[in-house]
Amino acid sequence: MITNPVWQWVFSVVFVAIAGYLAWRAVADRRRPLQTIGDVLHLLMALVMAAMAWPWWYSLPWLAQLIIFAFS
Repeated sequence: MITNPVWQWVFSVVFVAIAGYLAWRAVADRRRPLQTIGDVLHLLMALVMAAMAWPWWYSLPWLAQLIIFAFS
C-alpha cells in the first residue's frame, strides 16, 4: 500500500486516464467483439489498480480482487 497521498493521487490519475482510453477504444472499435471484451476487462483492471493505491482497498474481501484479476 502506498502511504504518501501525493503518490496515491498520481497513481489514481494515471490509471483512471488509462481506463478512459480503454473505454474510448471499447466504444470506438465495436466491430471486433473479442477486442472489445479485452478492452472492457482491462478497463476494469485499470480501475481496480487505481483503487489499490488507497488504504480502504485492503478492507475489501480478497476474493473479489482475485476474481477481477483472474478474468482480466
